[in-house]
Amino acid sequence: MALSDLLRLLLLAAIWGSSYLFMRVAAPGFGPLPLVTLRLAGAAVFFMPWLLQARNRALMRGHVLELCCLGVLNSA
Repeated sequence: MALSDLLRLLLLAAIWGSSYLFMRVAAPGFGPLPLVTLRLAGAAVFFMPWLLQARNRALMRGHVLELCCLGVLNSA
């Protein structure tokens, strides 16, 4: 595994783990529905610049239906 791959994996683990810590701390204060909305908004702010890059749009253009189905299933 290359060093860049290891760093990406560690970053992903930190993001993933911090989201569970955030839910544990924030759920009693916000409630479930506002917390889910807040998490979705945060993810949208984080990922939209990457998704809007031209090369990423070209890769996703032929897979819109599959990506939407995957998003719905992951949200459930």
